[in-house]
Amino acid sequence: MAGVETGIHGTVLHEIHRMRRTAINPLFSKSAVTQAETSMRSCARKLGDALVQQQELVGYADLKVLFSAYANDVLTEYLFDRRGRNSMLEDWDRAEAWANTIKTMGSLTPIIKQFPWIIKLAKKLHRGLLSWLSPLVTVVVSVFDVSTCFNLHHHSQ
Repeated sequence: MAGVETGIHGTVLHEIHRMRRTAINPLFSKSAVTQAETSMRSCARKLGDALVQQQELVGYADLKVLFSAYANDVLTEYLFDRRGRNSMLEDWDRAEAWANTIKTMGSLTPIIKQFPWIIKLAKKLHRGLLSWLSPLVTVVVSVFDVSTCFNLHHHSQ
C-alpha cells in the first residue's frame, strides 16, 4: 500500500487479476495516455505549486501527503473525467485527511483480515459511540460505507 510504512501487499487469483486487467487495459494504451498528458501536466504543476506553498507556510513539505494528493488528482481526472474539480492539491485539509485514511487502512488491514467480524460489529454501532471507542475503526467503516454505496450505484446502472 503506497504511503504506509507497515503496509502489506495482497494478491488475488491469477484468473481474477487477468479479468480485471483486461477490463482496464484500454486505459493504458499509448493513445489514451497521450490524450491524458495535458491533464497529468496540469496536476504536476499543481504539485509544484503545493510544494512551494507548503515550504513557505511551514518550512517543509510533507511529501507523503503531497504525492498521495497528486496520485489522487491524476487518477480522479483520468478515470472519472473530473478535470480541476475537488483537487486535493488545492485543498490541504482534504489531502491530509485522505493520507491519514490510507495510513489508517494500512495499519488496520492485518487486524481486520484476522478478525473480519470487527467491521460487521462496528457497522452496527452508532457512529458517535464507535468514534469514541475507536476513531481509527470509524475511518475504516466510513471507507467501507462509501465503497458499498459506490458499488451499489455502479452495479445498478
